[in-house]
Amino acid sequence: MPGVSREHLDLLATALACDLTRAASVQYSTGFNRIRYPWVDSLKEGHALSHSATSDAAAWAELTRRQVWHAGELAYFMDRLASIPEGDGTLLDSTLIVWGSDVSMGNSHSLDRMPYLIAGGAQGTLRMGQALAYQGATSSDLLLTLLRSFGYEGATFGFAAHSTGELSGLLA
Repeated sequence: MPGVSREHLDLLATALACDLTRAASVQYSTGFNRIRYPWVDSLKEGHALSHSATSDAAAWAELTRRQVWHAGELAYFMDRLASIPEGDGTLLDSTLIVWGSDVSMGNSHSLDRMPYLIAGGAQGTLRMGQALAYQGATSSDLLLTLLRSFGYEGATFGFAAHSTGELSGLLA
C-alpha cells in the first residue's frame, strides 16, 4: 500500500501539472475500511476499530497510527505539488486540498465537530494558516464556502435544510 499510494499521488500530481484534470479525489478504502496496515502495526479492520469504546486506548492508538500515516501521505503530496513551478508560484499555490472524513466519531456516527483540513494556496481565495471552529455549521456550509472561492453564487449547496450559509473568516 505505501508504494501504491506514492505512485498514485505522483500520478495525480503529474495529471494536475499537465492540466489533464482540475479535480480529483483520493480514497484509500470504503467506509468499512477492511484494509490492514501492517507497515504501521495495524492489522484490525478500520471500521471495527472506529467503533471501539472511547476507553479502548489500544484501538484508538491503532487508529491514530493509521491517521498519522495518512497525514504523511498528504504531506508527501503537498511537497510534490510545491516542487512543481506554476506561474509566479507553485502548483500547490494554485491548488485547494480538502481532507476530511464521513463522520467525526465512528463509535457514535456523530457529525458534530467534523474536522477538516483545508490546504494549498487556492490561488489566494481563502485565508490559510488558521484554525477555525464553528458552532452549528454543517459540511454543506463548508462546501458552499469553498465553492464561493471558485465563484459559485448559489445560496446553498447540497440539501438546503442542512445548509445554514457561508462560513465566516475563511474567504480572503
